Amino acid sequence: LREGDLFRIGNIDVEGGGGFSAEEMLGLIDMPAGEPFSQTALVASRSAIESKLADHGYAFANVNAITDVNEADYQVDFVFAVDPGPLVYVRKINISGNQATVDEVIRRELRQFESSVFSAEKLRRSRERIARLGFFDDVNIDLTSVPGSIDQVDLSVVVKERATGNFMFGAGYDDSDGLFVLAEVHRGNLFGTGRELNVKAELSKVEQTFDIEYRNPYHTAEGVSRALFVSREKTDTDSVTTADYTSETTGGGIRYSIPMSEYNALSLSAGIEDISLASTSATPPEYQSFIDRYPDNLNFNLSTGFSKDTRDSILFPRRGFFRRISAEVGVPGSDLEYYKLSLRGSWYRQLVGRLIFNLRGDVGYGDGYGDLEELPFFKNYYAGGASSVRGFEARSLGPVSTGADAASLGGGIRTVAGVEMYFPVFGLQEDNDKRLSLFADAGQVFSSSSDFDVGDVRLSVGAGFHWFSPVGPISLTMAQPLNDEPGDDVKRLQFTLGSLLR
Repeated sequence: LREGDLFRIGNIDVEGGGGFSAEEMLGLIDMPAGEPFSQTALVASRSAIESKLADHGYAFANVNAITDVNEADYQVDFVFAVDPGPLVYVRKINISGNQATVDEVIRRELRQFESSVFSAEKLRRSRERIARLGFFDDVNIDLTSVPGSIDQVDLSVVVKERATGNFMFGAGYDDSDGLFVLAEVHRGNLFGTGRELNVKAELSKVEQTFDIEYRNPYHTAEGVSRALFVSREKTDTDSVTTADYTSETTGGGIRYSIPMSEYNALSLSAGIEDISLASTSATPPEYQSFIDRYPDNLNFNLSTGFSKDTRDSILFPRRGFFRRISAEVGVPGSDLEYYKLSLRGSWYRQLVGRLIFNLRGDVGYGDGYGDLEELPFFKNYYAGGASSVRGFEARSLGPVSTGADAASLGGGIRTVAGVEMYFPVFGLQEDNDKRLSLFADAGQVFSSSSDFDVGDVRLSVGAGFHWFSPVGPISLTMAQPLNDEPGDDVKRLQFTLGSLLR
């Protein structure tokens, strides 16, 4: 076996380009002068130019690399001859496979339109938007040339529907609320219109809730969604790590989501809630004083948020990011005047194959205003558990009550961060609903800004199994705290099943 001589990259030039300058095309070529020649880099550079042209209407572009080999200097010069072909238009878009879903629900998610210039980028985004509806197990968009035409194509959107409406009665387990019983009627694609109706009753040792929500994702033709909701909730924290109290809340409201661009959205919500608070024999003095002052409250709440979401999937993303900044306020004139500000984000990157890297963070701050000098304790932030810092008991981190039976109080500041590496289950590489992970979490809750201390942030590392099963999302994790202190509630093995997975 003889490898032969090593040749290096010499001069590179581009001819043609479908309206793009040679400088723009050269910027897509990843073959630095002086570097050893690589067939992989050559193929990738050709693909990058063809993809650029396909994004701008040249669906059948062809790029050839013409070589000029200098045997004396062991150097190879390249001329990339770009033949963009004709500017291609989309004639028709056909939809098939949708038995219950009406065509309009799919068409309104398309970013590639009929009688417009073809764009591979818009095609990819269209597929992502259809898949994100959650109505389909599989979405494919196929391209075929129109017979007798060199500049027209037809598109075929082929979907495989999944069950989006169900009645569920069952039980599950969540590491924060324990065993729960759930009865739910959910129509995620009501009469094939894309509208949603959800009626849910849930009973656990902590909460008993009853919720009804109706949502129209296209309340206006521009994509403004509107949701109407009512709820009834009873809470008794006697059996969990948080401090004891009971409450009964009845509320309702309206929520809008306004698309600001392809990936950005503004949300607005207004609601009213009637809250009755009561103490138990184990209620700590930190809560008792608040309950004595505000046993019954009628509050008008406004909330708003701005989000950007480029994830390719809601369930198990492979790439993209999500970030959201939000604010909630008890409006002046309410019995409780308070505010909360939150910032959270999550970033996904597909490294190679099915190996996915995830980085996430969550910061929250809240306080009272006007006559209220503190954040209502039932609006406090918490940390610990499967949804924040694994390896610690759910909602256990942060300030605790005075006395022999120290219980978590929550606080007005929360900071949580995590890094996670997802990979397929061994032997099930092609399954899209199961994956394993390695992770590191960090977080803590503080009473106020004056109590913030980076040294108090808890750290943990571990591994997990995640499955979007027919009965709901399942997660099993094993975590090891790295800097737990005496008094911390450590819980290494954590399991969640069903709708309480957050």
